[in-house]
Amino acid sequence: MRNLSGPPVSGDDFVFRDREVSYAEKMLLDGNSVLLFGLRRLGKTSVLHEVKRRIEAAGKGHCCLLDVQDHESASQFFLELLNALPKASRSSLDAWFGQAKTLPNRIWSTIQKRVTKGSFGGASIELDKELVDYWQPLAEAIERTIPQIRPPVILLIDELPFFLENLRDRDYTLPQINQILATLRAWRNAGIPMAIAGSISIDQLLEDLGLSNLLLNNVSRLELRPLKRAEAEAFLQQLVASEKLRNWTPDTIRHVLDRLDDLFPFFIQCAFSHLRVEDRGDAAYVDGVFHDNIEPDLHRAFFSQFDDRLQRRFDGNDRQAAERVMNALVRAEADRLTLDEVDRALEGTGADRGALLRRLTLQQFLAPVSGSADYAFAFNLIRRWRLARGA
Repeated sequence: MRNLSGPPVSGDDFVFRDREVSYAEKMLLDGNSVLLFGLRRLGKTSVLHEVKRRIEAAGKGHCCLLDVQDHESASQFFLELLNALPKASRSSLDAWFGQAKTLPNRIWSTIQKRVTKGSFGGASIELDKELVDYWQPLAEAIERTIPQIRPPVILLIDELPFFLENLRDRDYTLPQINQILATLRAWRNAGIPMAIAGSISIDQLLEDLGLSNLLLNNVSRLELRPLKRAEAEAFLQQLVASEKLRNWTPDTIRHVLDRLDDLFPFFIQCAFSHLRVEDRGDAAYVDGVFHDNIEPDLHRAFFSQFDDRLQRRFDGNDRQAAERVMNALVRAEADRLTLDEVDRALEGTGADRGALLRRLTLQQFLAPVSGSADYAFAFNLIRRWRLARGA
């Protein structure tokens, strides 16, 4: 079984994310773009890796997979992109700058040297400033040359929202951040398909920054959701078979899944990685491992993520109002809140109910209940988190 934190080693692991992978692959090969959204550690990066593997194995495209979560400058983004491009693309760019004379030779020479060395993790302050100053000709060169490359170049950008937040925290101006988004839109319009993954809502981030979400128009949206029960059972059966465990019964599989708050592949793999140590399938053993290992591991992986999201995306009275609504949902007799119950939870906060519910939904804390005006937790693990925080 593969490392749970790493990219897939084969397509076999994706039989239970095949819909998402196949959808993204088809959209990209048709020249469209995709926005992939889901919490951290729920498989977005692995989906991107599998899309890249399938497209390149079929010879239908060259995928540039960029992990920009920790990037703090425009130069890091551009240098990693140039490093990921096929050599034919770099030759075309070199020819373009030779003809257009829009970029000083010394800057392009510096860029080429850093790309050749694969050194793009931290450019100098001087290069950072120059790449911001000359962003437009660099962006235009890519826009004009890359769509001509065959097989087509496809951009896969992991954690773009975190990159934009990092720029904001590093005192990039809003026009500079807006320029990056406008560039991505221009590249899409020029025929460069891209998949953009994010574990925080880019819509909410743009709203917070005061930037137009029109920059994301014509992008298909794909959200990672839990597996259906039958899919989860088949997935766990596959893991059991891969380890040749003899003492697991259908009852064991059902009991393991019953103990999980949500049926995400990562949750199932995390549970199995602990349970496979001993070839035992009795309920007492499963319960003990869940109590001692599995639940603490999942809580450590996600509760701090929820804390961080609440702190970053809600402040002051909004945070208090958000916590009141979620805590009221924990205490509700039903697994949902009516709008009247939301109003009662918000009494005295001055919060705008509609705006708050929208933010809680965009940040995947709450989800509207189909066929009603009620709201429930987006995931059961959110309820566990609120209970752990004193709800």
